[in-house]
Amino acid sequence: MSPDGAAQLAERHAAEDVERAVAVAARCAVRNPAGFVVRALREGWDLPSEHQPATASGRTHAVRQNAADGTAAAQAVQERAKAAGWCQAISAAFDDAQLREAVQQVTTPAPGVGRRSLPLARAQLLAWAIHVARCQPSLPLAEALAALANGARPVEPTDDGIPDPPATAAGVPDLTARLRAFLSNPQPAKEETHAH
Repeated sequence: MSPDGAAQLAERHAAEDVERAVAVAARCAVRNPAGFVVRALREGWDLPSEHQPATASGRTHAVRQNAADGTAAAQAVQERAKAAGWCQAISAAFDDAQLREAVQQVTTPAPGVGRRSLPLARAQLLAWAIHVARCQPSLPLAEALAALANGARPVEPTDDGIPDPPATAAGVPDLTARLRAFLSNPQPAKEETHAH
């Protein structure tokens, strides 16, 4: 904990409350003592005094809370890694024309803005790809886009977490950079026609 952070806690909370939180953190051997102390003080946890043994319920609450925080953080990191893998799979599946078509068919303009936003388009493409993988796991994403172009509509995705992405080769262009280029210039470059 930084000296400034410790000073702020001392200013905002009674010295005996700070000492009690520090003592309980030390007795319970929590994984992140500084975080435990800050959270206990901010949320007003009922902690035993230094002379009282930590009750099973107080210790259990602290340990469960610390474990839940660690589990949630690990889960969030894992979900972000899976999402990055899916974005790589999407980028690998489509050439520029197909990706532009996917953006047009799968994404919607942001309400009130009248244009597609990069984070929203990326999220909508990601949700669509995951949905396709759940519904038809053997169907490659490029073929799923062709089916979509022929009238098939994806169903709203469920919130079952992100499944493992398909394996992709290294060196795939970054989806976010590709989307940024498309969204900043929504019209494809016109091919020049030559008169014979």
